[in-house]
Amino acid sequence: MHEIDLSSFNIRTDLIIEDLKQEHVVNKVGDITISKTQANGNYYTLSFLDITDKDNRLKVLDQFEKVLKEIIKINNIGDDDSCLVIGLGNRLSTPDSLGVKSASKVLVSAHLFKYSNVLEGVRKVYVFNPGVMASTGIESARIIKSIIKEIKPGFVIAIDALASMSVDRINKTIQITDTGIHPGSGVSNNREEISKRGMGIPVIAIGVPTVTTSSVIVMDTINYLYKHISYIKKNDFKTFFKKGLVIFIITFIISGWWFIRQYRLYDGDIFALNISSEYAEKYADLKHKPSYLEMKAKKCFVFGLWLLESIYTIYGEFRYNDIRYNPMIYCIFLCLVFVGLLMAILKLIFDKPDKKLKIKKAKLIEIKR
Repeated sequence: MHEIDLSSFNIRTDLIIEDLKQEHVVNKVGDITISKTQANGNYYTLSFLDITDKDNRLKVLDQFEKVLKEIIKINNIGDDDSCLVIGLGNRLSTPDSLGVKSASKVLVSAHLFKYSNVLEGVRKVYVFNPGVMASTGIESARIIKSIIKEIKPGFVIAIDALASMSVDRINKTIQITDTGIHPGSGVSNNREEISKRGMGIPVIAIGVPTVTTSSVIVMDTINYLYKHISYIKKNDFKTFFKKGLVIFIITFIISGWWFIRQYRLYDGDIFALNISSEYAEKYADLKHKPSYLEMKAKKCFVFGLWLLESIYTIYGEFRYNDIRYNPMIYCIFLCLVFVGLLMAILKLIFDKPDKKLKIKKAKLIEIKR
């Protein structure tokens, strides 16, 4: 496999598991993958496929609880040590509000110790949301450091949204680490770190990737499309064709009546081009009238113009169809569509199977014999 040196590129990710230079110890528990990485500290990464199902959610919760207890034990945090939970992020931004919303679900118990005896096993817990520098003008790390000096907790748990370089990991990965956290580092907006070195007490950071870049979305989409086409080509093109035919028939059954209606109402004018031209001549703006656009020529030209008008309408025609983009934008778009379709067709026709794959298959057949 060809390897690319990424050292000179700015990789936008907060996940240690996406760092190819690090070694990961992987353990699987059902559908949950737990990887452990040691890089100036301990990193635990829980990867899963789905938590919309209640049973799956409980399984992930159980493994998360075990990992959190383990990392607390590694840092020699006692059962009686108080905890300060920090919800990082911007509550007004949906992908960045994870920390704030998670902190709001935490049971605050610190004040209860002043008024009554608390049940055994309940830890003294404080919760605070420092907001973001854009709304406070103060570094979150400085606010947290001031609070730590005042209430003197035993350790800190900081919860924040992370950035990922893969769409697959969005909302499907939990990272827990005792190295602390650098808010905004995943999107090149570095703030002061919140770690044991800066705070003076253990800092456990918990994060879930909720952010990625548009380029990652585009590349992942192209990659999925390529894999899908390759799979169809190498495995079962006939089945794919049959499914496509079924979809076409169903679509025609649902929408085909409209064309039949057009044919009956307008004397064979399936696309209602003539009637459209008639009404356009009566009611359209001057520059859209058929007479003004010289659309009384051949029907094929009228159909082509109708198709072009449809494209205009779909890709940026506003108000009363009189506000449009610059014509050059439409030309560029249509050229890109044409080139994309051409490349896809050429890929399907001329792409040859990998020779190495053929050799491996041949060897496998020989071994079976």
